[in-house]
Amino acid sequence: MAEQGRKGLPQFAPALLRYLGGEAMSVDGVASVPASATYVRIAAEGGDVYYAFNAGDVTASSPGFCSQDGERLAGPLGNIESLRIHLGAGAVAHIEYYN
Repeated sequence: MAEQGRKGLPQFAPALLRYLGGEAMSVDGVASVPASATYVRIAAEGGDVYYAFNAGDVTASSPGFCSQDGERLAGPLGNIESLRIHLGAGAVAHIEYYN
């Protein structure tokens, strides 16, 4: 559900998806992913955010990474059972769910 933007890079097109809700996390933990979510948008404020889907733990060495003041879109995903978040110093993770 992405469209081509400048330089051929995919752009997030939220108008094509249904918004399911969101949350902000200021401490490490497990996000509350709606069962019908197929896309997850993660934005990092004030520090780096690390994340992992369907994992037992997440650390600063986890492959899911969103740099300070950046954002990531993951999807389409078919089997999101959990989303674990680890925050760098002073970070807040803003998470939105779509399908």
